[in-house]
Amino acid sequence: MKPLFQPRALRIAILGALILTPAIQAAGSVTPNKIVRVEPILKEMAATQAELPVLLVLTAQPQHALAKRIRAQYEPKLELLARQIRDLYAPYRPKTVMATEEEELAFDKLRDAQLPTDIKGRVDEINKQREALARQMRQEIAKTTEQAIAVSQSDALAVVQGIGGRVMERIGVVNAIAAVIPSGALDKLASYQGVTEIAYNQPGKPELDNQASSLGVNAFWSDGYDGGIWDVGVLDEGVDETHPALAGHTFYENYAPNGAHGTGVACMYGSSNATHKGLAFGLNAIIVDNAGDTGTSMSG
Repeated sequence: MKPLFQPRALRIAILGALILTPAIQAAGSVTPNKIVRVEPILKEMAATQAELPVLLVLTAQPQHALAKRIRAQYEPKLELLARQIRDLYAPYRPKTVMATEEEELAFDKLRDAQLPTDIKGRVDEINKQREALARQMRQEIAKTTEQAIAVSQSDALAVVQGIGGRVMERIGVVNAIAAVIPSGALDKLASYQGVTEIAYNQPGKPELDNQASSLGVNAFWSDGYDGGIWDVGVLDEGVDETHPALAGHTFYENYAPNGAHGTGVACMYGSSNATHKGLAFGLNAIIVDNAGDTGTSMSG
């Protein structure tokens, strides 16, 4: 039977900042919780195998509220820097609306070529200030989030170990834990009040080494179509701009926290690695935004 749930694309049953209010009396203690969703396939698997790979989505999900609060503190300064860049570009903007995308691209190329050196230098300087401030904000969000979910994850870890399970990974983008538990302990785990959903943690199958050949893009590359002057947008959990496979690309980020999954997605398009080359490795800019607390999560 095909699994109804792909763990690497998390579906969250309860969104927002739900805070766990009743204290956990002891590690492994359980309290009836009627809102816990157990993926049906886990019950089927429990009848035929000794252990279950599960993904526990915890009740406490404070990340979105914390990130929103911290962004609100930084965004006025970031917007001020962005406005300074717009003002520098203002005298060089077209006086009329461009009719086609090709006209816009041609104008942008011409504008960049004619932009005075001092203006280019000032734009680069402001962009560096903006990125440094955005990086500081992302780091504060990551640190604050890690501290906020530490207690709930530690409590869940103790419960998993108390029923004879093994914790395989802690996930921070969504407050969740990947674990392997005894099949007979599924119902007991479902009664733990700190979890809101138990999903099947289906193992993935890596296929990144054959994506280019399977899509037939070698023919396009041979004809010079490698991404050219085009950009790509990545709506995910953030991209590591320092990754060696992404060297040479320009990044524009909307304050997205760096993440392994977002980096992997960006590499699918823009990687310049000789073995794992991206589909459009010659693209110009990578534009990154955060998918939010309903986004995906992957460890690597």
